Amino acid sequence: MCLSAFFLLLVLASTAPTILPTASAIRCQTQITNVGYPAAVESNQNVEVQTNLMVSCTTSMIDIAGRVDLTDEASNKTLSIQGFHVGYVSEPLKSSNFTVTNAAQAPSGSTVWKLKVVILVFAGSQLIDTTGKSVEILVGGGTSELLILTLSAALVVVVIILVFVMVRRSRVKSRKRR
Repeated sequence: MCLSAFFLLLVLASTAPTILPTASAIRCQTQITNVGYPAAVESNQNVEVQTNLMVSCTTSMIDIAGRVDLTDEASNKTLSIQGFHVGYVSEPLKSSNFTVTNAAQAPSGSTVWKLKVVILVFAGSQLIDTTGKSVEILVGGGTSELLILTLSAALVVVVIILVFVMVRRSRVKSRKRR
């Protein structure tokens, strides 16, 4: 009887599932340290948005990876997706820095293009952290056209001031002659 109980325990032990940590036990914190993008672009111009981020995770026997989505806030359309890989974390708390570049084409016309950088971090297939940041880019009207418009307005102001000064001088001179 003791021998059959021993075999039963041996069979149960060999068929028991291996206990691995679940993705829900893994904690990651993601921080956007910088987002680089042009302040103004031409209509339909190709644009790159560079995101610097830091991901800090607890020990993990599950592969950790993430992605950076570039989304148009007005349409909620994802324009670009780029991935990054943290890997397995053997230390109690590991921080990794990444620079991820997303590319998109600016819309046509003149507008303020509102974009959102969204970072998603996964342990296996389970989402474990997300963060985001909004950015705005001036599109169209051309940066050169905007400069010309600004210079033209400044020139008009200078001409008005010069005319005012010349008229005033001529009035002063005419009064002195009398």
